[in-house]
Amino acid sequence: MEQRRTKQFNTPCAASWDDAWIARVEECESQCGHAVCGARTLDGTPCTLPPNHANGRCRFHGGFDTTGAQPGNRNAVIHGLYSRGLQRCGSHCAQWAQCPYAGDDVEQLPLRNRPACPYEATQYQMAFTDLEHRLHRLPCADHVHRHIAHQAALLQVMVARAAAALTRAGLTEAVTAHSGDYTMESPKPSAALTAFLRLSSEYRRYLALLDSDDRVALSFDQQCDDTRRRTHDAELTPEAQAQLDRTPPHGKGDAEQYVALAQREVGHVRYIEQTAREKANRRAKDLSIAELVERFAGHDCRSYDTHRAAAAAHYAKAFTLYPASRETLANDPNHDPALFPNPP
Repeated sequence: MEQRRTKQFNTPCAASWDDAWIARVEECESQCGHAVCGARTLDGTPCTLPPNHANGRCRFHGGFDTTGAQPGNRNAVIHGLYSRGLQRCGSHCAQWAQCPYAGDDVEQLPLRNRPACPYEATQYQMAFTDLEHRLHRLPCADHVHRHIAHQAALLQVMVARAAAALTRAGLTEAVTAHSGDYTMESPKPSAALTAFLRLSSEYRRYLALLDSDDRVALSFDQQCDDTRRRTHDAELTPEAQAQLDRTPPHGKGDAEQYVALAQREVGHVRYIEQTAREKANRRAKDLSIAELVERFAGHDCRSYDTHRAAAAAHYAKAFTLYPASRETLANDPNHDPALFPNPP
């Protein structure tokens, strides 16, 4: 399907834009006299920065790489209540002089229309992803724990912000006291160092609220959800954020059934392998597992091949129905990646 574009400046429209929003973007372009990014800002108006990405967005909304990870890795939607704590882009930032996103065009925007710092946004996303993984494993987690996870993620961003301020402010600052003809100057911890220490202390307290000696194993659904977040929580494009819909995808339930069947077949395979090893003892330590089974498993050799073929078939059906489960199961000790079908 051909991509829609604005009338006057031929700017590519995002797939999530409806006709009303495209009309607002075209109105902004007419007022500014040039193509605009058009992404929705926090105050609900189109971003007026000029686009410099192939998808028609600006350097803030067009996607960026801050983690060094592979394309499409680590992206998620920021919780609206907590994302307001992220720093707005501007010269007040301690990293402004070195930031590739800094520019006079950003300074000219009204403060309420300036985008959130993309580095802090990415750090928030990644921190919440990791905290949600811990949240899943709490035996009695409720909605309050989820808010705690968001607060802890925001605190981690603020700790990093205070650490960045330390690079400019230093660890100490001089305090001068005057009394008549007497003057004394003494050092004290800087405000940035005090903020860093206090925020770090609060961050540790919040982490303790999400910790427990009792841990529950993640269900297949939770493992897939965790993998999905880790796969999509570092891009900020609207198209990428749309991938984070929590509605269970079509075929996920059927895929889980095939995964359970594959796990059962893998159990049979490992039982036969263990039996062959025990029979072989130390007499054939240089043989491969396939040779061990063929030589020492006896009549189980044919059954061994049957179970392996069945497991591979179940994996193939599961991955066809729900491809995200491949990465999830690759790290699960109850499954055998050697039996996975080749990726498409």
